[in-house]
Amino acid sequence: MKTAEEIQDDYAESKGFNTFYELLRDDLRSSDYHVDKVQKIYAKQVAEQVLKDAAENAFMLYHCGHFKRDIPTKHHQVGANNIQIHKQSILSTPIVTP
Repeated sequence: MKTAEEIQDDYAESKGFNTFYELLRDDLRSSDYHVDKVQKIYAKQVAEQVLKDAAENAFMLYHCGHFKRDIPTKHHQVGANNIQIHKQSILSTPIVTP
């Protein structure tokens, strides 16, 4: 995952500048626009990583009709009534930012 500074510099290079600060210095009137664009790129990257991590950490609850068991693996069972995602396994995924 790229850091905020790397995203800023990549964005500046796409606009024809060497660094993000050169872009802001050259185009002061549009600096809010450029900062907002970079923030959206960074937020999207963090959200994608969090969703990926949450999907990897998710595990299923299997209902056999009489009792519940936590199964920490992917379980393939026909019938939606037998399987649920354990919500806490997704919500407890830490948000890691570079």
